[in-house]
Amino acid sequence: MRFLAVAFATGLLICSPTDVERLTNATLGLSIERPDDWCNLSESQIADDHRLVDVDNAALADALRKYSGPPVFAFFRCRTEQEGVAATVKVGTEPADPSAHQSGQDALRAMLRLFSKLVGDVNVATAPETVTLAGKPSGYMALTFTLKANGKPYSVASEMWAIPQGKHFILVGATYPPNDKTDAQAAVMKIVTSLQLTH
Repeated sequence: MRFLAVAFATGLLICSPTDVERLTNATLGLSIERPDDWCNLSESQIADDHRLVDVDNAALADALRKYSGPPVFAFFRCRTEQEGVAATVKVGTEPADPSAHQSGQDALRAMLRLFSKLVGDVNVATAPETVTLAGKPSGYMALTFTLKANGKPYSVASEMWAIPQGKHFILVGATYPPNDKTDAQAAVMKIVTSLQLTH
């Protein structure tokens, strides 16, 4: 579950916004829209972000290393006046278990079991359920939890989707501050619902 690490993105980054753009990965048959006030999140920025998280649990540290593969798309909301947890959206892939026919809901249940063991302070706002994303039956769950970065606690809201695609899953993860007053969740959903699959 390489994409478990999406939940640990604290988004402590700033940059200048870019033009509106629909990004495409022809190999995976994916495209998604990035609004003009969101910036691309590079692999080095993601690695730096993970290093900010204070990790007491050796298993959590190992999971962050193991499941921090490069995403297909990754954005964060680049608002220079915002401190702390910035809204982020990441899209990646995860190989499906060849020995089992897993739904998106099944994949998220397995992810939630592992995540709950590693983090502990997890509130399940929406247990894994089946929804439709990009016209496909998909798993969905919503969580809140607390992480420490540079000695400070940060509350994080996270929403995750898993779309079965034959031998792999398309995984979409979003984070933003809980009780956000800057319409971050609505901005996240605008990006997530723009996801299109061409095959």
